[in-house]
Amino acid sequence: MSKMLLADVEGVAHQLGVVGEGASVRQLYLTYGSRLLSDDSVRLLRLGAPAAGKNLVVERTLELIPSESVIRFSGASPKALAYYGGAAPNIFKGKIIYIPEAVFFTDRHGVESEFTVMLRTLISEGRDVYSFVSVREGQDPVTVTIKNGPIAAIITTARDVDPELKTRTLVNDADETGGQTVAIVKRILSDIRTPRPDLQAWLDFQLWLMMDAPYRVHVPFKEAIFAGFEGWRSKFLETAALRVRRDINNIICAVKASAVLHKAQREVDADGAIVATLDDYANVHAAFDGDLANLYGKASEKIVAVVRAIEDMGGAEDRSVKVTLRELAKRLGIVSLGTAGARLMAAVDHGAVEQDDSLSGPGGARFFSVVKTAKDIEAKPGQGVLPPVGEISRIIFARTHPQETREQREQGDKAPGETTRI
Repeated sequence: MSKMLLADVEGVAHQLGVVGEGASVRQLYLTYGSRLLSDDSVRLLRLGAPAAGKNLVVERTLELIPSESVIRFSGASPKALAYYGGAAPNIFKGKIIYIPEAVFFTDRHGVESEFTVMLRTLISEGRDVYSFVSVREGQDPVTVTIKNGPIAAIITTARDVDPELKTRTLVNDADETGGQTVAIVKRILSDIRTPRPDLQAWLDFQLWLMMDAPYRVHVPFKEAIFAGFEGWRSKFLETAALRVRRDINNIICAVKASAVLHKAQREVDADGAIVATLDDYANVHAAFDGDLANLYGKASEKIVAVVRAIEDMGGAEDRSVKVTLRELAKRLGIVSLGTAGARLMAAVDHGAVEQDDSLSGPGGARFFSVVKTAKDIEAKPGQGVLPPVGEISRIIFARTHPQETREQREQGDKAPGETTRI
């Protein structure tokens, strides 16, 4: 019955050793809750440099979920998804697939692995169908293995993953700011020891939710969200990257997951579906909007750090400078050259820096200039993606109380001193 359930989750995660990362904790718990939906679920890709703590947050929050609901692939053969659970077609239903350090998505020679193909299909189509040849005497030579979804998926990696898989997931960035480093080191060196919390109530809560799963959820304000986009960020949907079509579906799944987690406080309609409220949208907005903004134009701290590093190397708006991944990684304070390269390309995609092709040669050194200075980016960081909760509330009120809204407009036209009943 808690009105602050996600804040409670954040608090217990901190007791388990997580430092900061409040939005990430909420994203993860909503993703875990989405496994209980009947029609779809949330898929989350958590990115971060080595030592950024991207796996720790996932694993600590997974302690609040019954172990039988989590399937972990630390390494996998190409056909692991097809063979997992034998012939049971519903082995993945209502489960969370957790893939830490997803380095096996791409083979050594850059060829896409069968595991990646199957995972992408399972995420997108809700099922995998795999046919293979059987050599047993007297049997049909072709055997079909079916694995049904939907699945909730958590993938972590320090390097970029298959672009097609990336567009099918919401992206969560680990906090790599200097302030987070200070907070973590302070926690490590502190003499204060927080007692480990008793997690049984959290596990019982999930088991109670699982008793009536899967759930259907009705979101009665989806049209208001669309109107919010049109009114708050005009033309955004027309110009946004195509991945927005899938991201919005994931966001609605997260809203439904919030309704499931709060089902003791939600009404049920005549068809037996839980009815989501604006509080569920508010929960999702608070958890996901910051990372969504980074995907759709807002400069993240990581992009600012790349620009500042290139400026420190001597780069400017009118001056290109040679940038090696080794030097960039050193200035960013990371060890992975692949991560440094991914950060550099993210800054290019954002339009903060650009490669100078007149100086860069094929297979040789690359030169970059600054398009937006770090100071300018920090002065105008950009805005969120999801319409604010207040905007959605205003739209809903205007549609359900047209008479009051009209009278409010009329009052604005009256001379001072006149009164109008609202």
